[in-house]
Amino acid sequence: MEWLIAVVSALIGAVVGALVSYLFTDKNNKQRTERLELAFYNEFEHLSETLENWFPTLVAEYQEPLREQYSGLPFLDLSLIDALVIELASTDRVVTPAQRKLIVRLRPIITSLVKNNEKRGKYENSWMLNSHIMDNSEERDYSKNISYYTGLILVDVTQVIFHLKKLSAEKERFTFSKGATREDFAKACCSSSGVPYDETVWKPMLLRLGLK
Repeated sequence: MEWLIAVVSALIGAVVGALVSYLFTDKNNKQRTERLELAFYNEFEHLSETLENWFPTLVAEYQEPLREQYSGLPFLDLSLIDALVIELASTDRVVTPAQRKLIVRLRPIITSLVKNNEKRGKYENSWMLNSHIMDNSEERDYSKNISYYTGLILVDVTQVIFHLKKLSAEKERFTFSKGATREDFAKACCSSSGVPYDETVWKPMLLRLGLK
């Protein structure tokens, strides 16, 4: 009889041990998934905040393109987001198709920002070095070119901020706004950044860039 009790006790112990181990592992997995998901959204929020902080300065530089100093493109990196996407793929909270599409679309926009910032920088540097010897015609030419590339940068920045703010609010329910226009992007960015939206600035800008 004692051996039977010992066997039953051993079996119960094994079952309880396995159950505790499973629950512990499951809890750890859930915690890991939650941390990964939090880090994933935090990276997008950091990117959004970085561009939001730059946005008011860009608007000022567009309106007054000839100045003593200019802002530069902040560091934008998607490598950590890529790594988190891979990590999340091993959990039950995989990245949605809309989120993947957003990440894919961010790449050429960041490339565009880099290129346009470089082109703008050439005019800015030349202006700061040679403005004292330029005539009115040259000043107008530099003003036109600096504001043109600043406008292109603003167009990219507004659409990125718009969609990243939407992702932050909707998370796994995120979808692209099919009816949103570039003016809607600009209005939303002005609102979130505390910059007054001025139609006399944005409408001619979009028209000049061939986007309206």
